Amino acid sequence: MEIKKIHEVGLCGLPIRVYETDFILSNSKIEKIKEEAKQGTRFKERGAHLTKNKNILKYDYLADLAKVIDTVAVIYRDDTLGISNKIKMTHSWGAYQQEGQEHHGHRHQNVLFSVVYYAKVKSGNLRFSVDKSILEEQFYFDYTITNYNEYNSTSWTIPQQAGNIAVFPGSIMHGTTPNIGGGERIAVGANYFVTGMLGNEAYTQHEII
Repeated sequence: MEIKKIHEVGLCGLPIRVYETDFILSNSKIEKIKEEAKQGTRFKERGAHLTKNKNILKYDYLADLAKVIDTVAVIYRDDTLGISNKIKMTHSWGAYQQEGQEHHGHRHQNVLFSVVYYAKVKSGNLRFSVDKSILEEQFYFDYTITNYNEYNSTSWTIPQQAGNIAVFPGSIMHGTTPNIGGGERIAVGANYFVTGMLGNEAYTQHEII
């Protein structure tokens, strides 16, 4: 797997990254994810079919994808978060959207960060939103904005393509724009959490997870 480009998104100073990679799943594997996701009904009314299995990256046929996602997760930990704590994948799932659908805005609880691999996508941008922009957090006024940017905006959308891997804090509100004219949209998501020692044994405030 080669990372061709890294896109840095600084909405409200949040560590959001999109990695363009050359890793493309075969059509047969994408179809397997799709068929399993179509059986899920949990978020069907909200515009997305999710697999009931929340550990699909443990499937043998997705072993290569699991390695790629783990590799990108470590790169994100090292280069973006700048920490050395051990991390582990806690959940993974497949997502399927039909033409015209969109994934509702949501957050992931009990995670350090989330990862999304785009297996098949032509439409439906990744969308992030916050309650207040950085500008509003400092001075909560009703501004006349002439040029929207990452400092004065409360939402940000990022076009995606097959092979992209997005990584972001699970606590940020995220979803997709409507999938218009792009056919099916299929992705694989995963959550990560810290493991091992937090803090230093030389001090009283430390914990082993």
